[in-house]
Amino acid sequence: MSRETPREYLVVPFAEKDAAKALEAKWDAQTKAWYVAESADRKRLKVGLPENRQHHYVSPETEFREAMQSISLEASASDPVADGKSRRVRAEGDKGAEKAAYYSFHLDGAVPAELATKKAEREQERRTTQNEAA
Repeated sequence: MSRETPREYLVVPFAEKDAAKALEAKWDAQTKAWYVAESADRKRLKVGLPENRQHHYVSPETEFREAMQSISLEASASDPVADGKSRRVRAEGDKGAEKAAYYSFHLDGAVPAELATKKAEREQERRTTQNEAA
C-alpha cells in the first residue's frame, strides 16, 4: 500500500498564476491553491513557498478590496465584511443612492468571495435567454 506524499502548497498571487503554471506548478481545485507537482523543478518554484513569501503577504481582506476597486466598485473603509452575506455597494456610474453591485465574502474555506454588478447579471441573463431560444 503506497502512502501519498503530502503536497507542498505555494503562495501564488492571482497575477502570478501563469508564471506558476509555466513552472509546472499544479492547481488543486479542492483547496483552491497551487502546489509543487512531482514533475516540477522545486528550486525554480521555491519563491512561491510560504516561508519565502512572508514579506509579500497581503491579507485576504486587502486582496478582496483591491479586486473590488479593480472593477470600479466603491469599497468603504469597512468593506469587505467577511460574514458571507450579500452586501450592496456602489459601482462606477451609479446615480444617486443606487448600489448596482454586490459582494459576498467569507473566510471559512468555501468559495471565498463573489463580486457582481447588475450590468453583469443582465448580460448573463441575456446570454441565457439567447441560448435557450437557440
